[in-house]
Amino acid sequence: MVHEHSENPFLLFFWDETMKKKEPYLYVIPALIAILLVVILPLIYSLYMCFHNYNLTTGRPPSFSGITNFLNMIYDARFLNSLKVTALFSTGAVTIELLLGLGIALLMGYGAKLSSVIKTIFTLIIVTPSIVAGYMWKIMFDSIYGPLNYILNRLFGFPANFEWTSNVNMVIPSLIMVDVWQWTPFVSLVLLAGIYSIPIGIQEAARIDGASSFQLFRHIILPIIKPLILVILLIRFMDAIKLFDMVFILTKGGPGTASEIISFYTYIVAFKNFDIGYASAISWVTVILIEVICLIFIHMLRRVKI
Repeated sequence: MVHEHSENPFLLFFWDETMKKKEPYLYVIPALIAILLVVILPLIYSLYMCFHNYNLTTGRPPSFSGITNFLNMIYDARFLNSLKVTALFSTGAVTIELLLGLGIALLMGYGAKLSSVIKTIFTLIIVTPSIVAGYMWKIMFDSIYGPLNYILNRLFGFPANFEWTSNVNMVIPSLIMVDVWQWTPFVSLVLLAGIYSIPIGIQEAARIDGASSFQLFRHIILPIIKPLILVILLIRFMDAIKLFDMVFILTKGGPGTASEIISFYTYIVAFKNFDIGYASAISWVTVILIEVICLIFIHMLRRVKI
């Protein structure tokens, strides 16, 4: 077999048939280098900083502090509060998104009118950039000029100047409302694809045997789409835990620390207090938290039997 580079002895020496088989891997090298520079090296550096005391305001170089940064979290009331706020927000948002998305998917999958229109609207919501959605909801929540208060006031007599994001008791529900609006379409469309993948013959056979709609859902649809539900829960919990942009735009962590989730608290420690060592430690706690959730859901996926 004549190699395409046979006319060049130098290339023929380095470009034999073995190298030709490895040629596809060469195209991956630029991406691997980019990942190394953008992800791996900063991750290693942040792990290094976890065990050092380094505050940019002092002008001193990093000094080794062992596990002091991690021990400080135990006594940091603000950090513990951020964990609680993150748990409340992520659990509430993901639960509502799953239940609402599943209901919408079932309606669209079984003869709901205007399902094509709903799919189009949902797609538009999904592709809306978070920064655009955040400022849109900031206008919606405005207590004086916001259309949300005006509509609710006209329809239900709701207080005209109600504070959504400035109320301690309403700020988390408000953030959950925004997250549900933004990500329920994603959940419903993915579940709809799972419902469409169920063979029609199985459902028709169940109905012939006298199965009700609830029995069809309980014993056929739900077991088949259960792996898909677990994947959706995994993705949404990971996204909810590291949410930052909506909090930054809508609440800035306020009022007080009522909406200060762990990602926003990390931002404050790093870019307002300039405590790089402590911020790195908090970041790694977040990474470990997400990894634990991933392992739990992966274990559940392995045990699923259809």
